[in-house]
Amino acid sequence: MSESVIYDIGYQRYDGQRLGRRSAVVSLYLHGLRGVFGLGRPARSKVLPWLVVAIMFVPVIVLIAVMSRTGTQVERYDFYPIQLQAPLAIFLAAQAPELLSRDQRYQVLPLYFSRPIRRSDYALAKLAAMVTAMFALIAGPLFVYWLGSIATISHHPGDARHQTAQFALGLANGVFHAILLGALGVVIAAFARRRAFATAAVIGVYLITSAVAGALSGLPNNNGRFGQLFSPFTLLDGLRVWLLHGKVIDENAVPSAAYGIVSVAFVVVFVLVLLRRYRTIAT
Repeated sequence: MSESVIYDIGYQRYDGQRLGRRSAVVSLYLHGLRGVFGLGRPARSKVLPWLVVAIMFVPVIVLIAVMSRTGTQVERYDFYPIQLQAPLAIFLAAQAPELLSRDQRYQVLPLYFSRPIRRSDYALAKLAAMVTAMFALIAGPLFVYWLGSIATISHHPGDARHQTAQFALGLANGVFHAILLGALGVVIAAFARRRAFATAAVIGVYLITSAVAGALSGLPNNNGRFGQLFSPFTLLDGLRVWLLHGKVIDENAVPSAAYGIVSVAFVVVFVLVLLRRYRTIAT
């Protein structure tokens, strides 16, 4: 009968503090947020996100230069995202798959789900990372624009207070955009194992819904007035005008409350679909 031998190959037990589920979720969120901007990844992963960041800042620099010469503000804070919807859509389409599609393609989900986190924790942490990134993409240029406005056209405390109040409205509008667009991009990416497919799907949704909304709004007698509720950016623009200014885009078109109802409904549906996707996804 042969003798059994135990070899010591250097493995050691972990005797440190076990931080648990909350710390794991926060780490997953921070890792996802860094990944959206390509931090901690090869240089090629940084090119597109930081190119879009630069594009978002260019108009602000131009606006500040104009204000310094004219002494008047030429653009509202809350109108900035709708003017730059194309870069926002490109960033969303390119970076949402970075959060979700890669994990499915390289089959690392079992590693995540073997930890203390739940499947819903994973989905919500990824969603929070995308929403935070979208908000930062909008809020960063607005902050620089606010500083430029204070420096160039504010000559007494009343001007500074007015600019700050308008800046707060711009940030609120940025929150609307970040939540709705982030939820849309993440839920689409959750169903695609390949990044290219997810990117094409997000861009397709943006182009198709914008085209449909534009076509329906052109119908006579307001027959297609509700079409604008199904395009993310026209929906967000109506929500901005209603919530932040107490108005509607067109008195004869969509009821003002419809923008809020549809926006909340879309976000709730997106989140529920996302949670169900990761509750049922095979690992």
